Amino acid sequence: MRKIFIGTGGNIPNGFDPLSITDSNNTVNLNHLKSGIMSDSADEIIIENILEICSIEEVSDLIDAISNILVKSGNFEIHFIDAVNLFRKFDNRKISLEEFNSIISKSKSLIDKSSLTDILNKSNFDITGFQFKDSTSWDDYNCIIKAKNNKSASAPEPIESQKKLNMPIIDNLDFTNPKISNDDSEYDFDLLNEVINTDKHPDSLDYDLLSEVMNFSFEPKNNEMSDDADDLLTEVIGFSPVEIADTSQNEGQSLFEEIMNFSFDEDKPELNIISKSRNSDNPNNLFETKLKSKIEDTFSRYEKETSMKKPSINIVWEGSQFVYNPLAHVNREMCSVLLDAEVANLTIVPYESDDPNFNKYDVKKGLLENDIRQKKEVSPEIAKLPYAWIRHQFPPKSDAPRGSKWFIMQPWEFSRLRSDMKVTLSLADEIWAPSFYTRKAMIDSGLDFNKVQVVPLGINPDIFKPYGDKYHLNTNKKFKFLYVGGTIYRKGFDILLKAFIETFNGNDDVCLVIKEHGADSFYKGMTSESAINSAKREYNAPEILYINDNLTELEMASLYRACNVIAAPYRGESFCLPLLEGTACGLPAIATKGGASDDFLEEAFTYFISAEKNNIGNQIDGMPLTGNATLLEPSFDELKEILLSVYNNPGNLLSMGTVASAYARTKWTWDKSIIKALRRLDYHFSTKMSLAAENQFSDKIDDTIVFGTAEHTYIEGDFNEAVELYMKAIKGIVPEKYKLLGLHRIAMILINKGEYSAVEDVFRSIDQISFNHPDTIYLKVILNASQDKHTEALEFISELMDNWTSNKFESSLGHNLDDLLVLTADLLRAGDDIEAAHSLYTTALSMNNSNAFACYGAGMCFKVSGLENEAKEMFRWAVDINPEFEEAKFELENM
Repeated sequence: MRKIFIGTGGNIPNGFDPLSITDSNNTVNLNHLKSGIMSDSADEIIIENILEICSIEEVSDLIDAISNILVKSGNFEIHFIDAVNLFRKFDNRKISLEEFNSIISKSKSLIDKSSLTDILNKSNFDITGFQFKDSTSWDDYNCIIKAKNNKSASAPEPIESQKKLNMPIIDNLDFTNPKISNDDSEYDFDLLNEVINTDKHPDSLDYDLLSEVMNFSFEPKNNEMSDDADDLLTEVIGFSPVEIADTSQNEGQSLFEEIMNFSFDEDKPELNIISKSRNSDNPNNLFETKLKSKIEDTFSRYEKETSMKKPSINIVWEGSQFVYNPLAHVNREMCSVLLDAEVANLTIVPYESDDPNFNKYDVKKGLLENDIRQKKEVSPEIAKLPYAWIRHQFPPKSDAPRGSKWFIMQPWEFSRLRSDMKVTLSLADEIWAPSFYTRKAMIDSGLDFNKVQVVPLGINPDIFKPYGDKYHLNTNKKFKFLYVGGTIYRKGFDILLKAFIETFNGNDDVCLVIKEHGADSFYKGMTSESAINSAKREYNAPEILYINDNLTELEMASLYRACNVIAAPYRGESFCLPLLEGTACGLPAIATKGGASDDFLEEAFTYFISAEKNNIGNQIDGMPLTGNATLLEPSFDELKEILLSVYNNPGNLLSMGTVASAYARTKWTWDKSIIKALRRLDYHFSTKMSLAAENQFSDKIDDTIVFGTAEHTYIEGDFNEAVELYMKAIKGIVPEKYKLLGLHRIAMILINKGEYSAVEDVFRSIDQISFNHPDTIYLKVILNASQDKHTEALEFISELMDNWTSNKFESSLGHNLDDLLVLTADLLRAGDDIEAAHSLYTTALSMNNSNAFACYGAGMCFKVSGLENEAKEMFRWAVDINPEFEEAKFELENM
């Protein structure tokens, strides 16, 4: 069988016989062409570029003739290569819409006569007989439909090419042998349906929908079509609907009786696509859902592409990148988010050679593509845009970049700058400090306060989150303190190590996990590794784990999740990013008060260590400073008290961690850091990049963030709202310990409301997750006490306290051992066992002299015993601890 190429020359596919449109006199002769086709059967015909030399009437006649000939044989495949040009050029050629419709209908006739009209109209594939491509490259096709060939023949070259490309092929579709059904004749739709509904085909904005536009209608809002809408349709279908409508209003409406329906609002264009004249009950509408989805996806992608912001400026970001150190981590994150913002053309200039051990598969592809060492040349239009040169490295280079505004992003941890650094920073157009602490140090060093702005650091909420894998730690200890950073004097590691080994011993169920940073770079030769090893060798020393491996961000997040609390008793920091990362992963923090981390740490989830300022002189490492500098000196004794208290009373840690994580992952992300940076660039370049970036970004509120919000709401006392948020989070994806805390909170709320039967239902739900959980036992104490079942309550609290050494690590409702002693004493006092009750109140106060309830209970024991002065003293103590303690105030006023 012959494969025929009809055209004016050009690229003739392999295996095709060219058939001339002209006769021996070099004139267009369709009879000559028809004779050539009919002389021997053809199973494939390609028609290309005949509009260049043929009239519309001749093309129409040719299509009609070929269709009739080939349909009769039942063996055909036909491609109209220049159909797009037909659409695009018809207006210039003054073709009437009637003629245009005639051409389209005849180009479809070959499929129509094979009873495949619905497939043609509804498929989003290129179907033979209605191919719309600009070239003869088979690689451009999404699908080939080949008619059944009753004669044995090898597959034509195009199909072989498609097989190599793993493209869908329908080879052997039988148009001639219908399957008879009760209603009508059906054809071999199943095979076609299977291919068309696969996702293997390329997804592009090409002319996939060209055959579809004839089946939709457009009605411009207010009888006008915006330029955006016109451009959108022109991009998708290759011609302007406005031009067609202008040609003849009546004919335009007829031709596009079913194209699409646009509606744009003022602020944000939205495309509404309404399928018309479709019978959903028609069994031949095999592709209704697929078609609508395809159209919506196509226009959505078009809208995204056309709404991508043209770069407002060029940004060169100079600093460490593909190495393991904190500055490189910050640079990678900020550059990644800057790329996502799509507001500037970014070029990355690495500060040092890449670390051969650094895994580049862990970074965003765009970072590598925009590395100056392999970045492709940009267009002249972009190259002419203004330049911002941002440096974030240490030490800062003093060479001013040419032809650009210069921004220095500079960390600094002391209260005064080095003199040489001040000179360099003063040359920049603006300095970005990561915290208000560092900004104050720069201003106090003599820099213009207007030039020093705060651009904070952040976290990636998709990585630093409270759920996910946990780093394997070689310890069996239940409680783990975590330190992350260089083990150097400025970071206060010596204070933490000393406090830990003085507070705990080897018998305690506690471990200090140390993740070293910078031992091979910034802090080489300065770390405390020898001191750590020495401490570990001490007799009965508490357990210490030291990690000096390079960890990826994902591994770091898993390390945070494997621990209970993060500690940073620093003397000087410019931000202390590990504290933010740790809180994002659900860890409460222990941190120095008055330093850089005050920007992002809150009392709700932080144990602050008070500190005094310590004068360190006017030079560092022999380098002169701009004046006498200070560092903070956190209280050693206070740190020891915090470590011991947190270990002995861990019941609040989960609650604090959920609040911390929700706060960090919504308020302190890299998105927000970049928006702040873009605001500063907007100020200098009179652009609106920060607003565009804000529209591009959106907060990612997952179920753990909802839970953290619920916990904060509970603490604030809005219990009805808290219950709604708890239920929403629990129904989603949260860690099991979150679900338990949420259900226990709900049970407590129900007890306080007196809805006791509902509490039992909650207990049953809890038991399905963790049977006989310590917090469930505690709530059963409260439930029975609320119903004056004191004996039952005492039995439950006895069970709870018998195993408190291990139970305290599982409990998360915030009660400590002294709270349980007070609760037991209250039950005993309610049973008139005043002496036993007073003894327990006294024991509780010896453990925690800030327990106002213990003071109040002891006062009530004294009152019942007639010891009025002692009672007054205890009530006064309770009010001093808690001025809002109404019961204690009442007793004090009425004695």
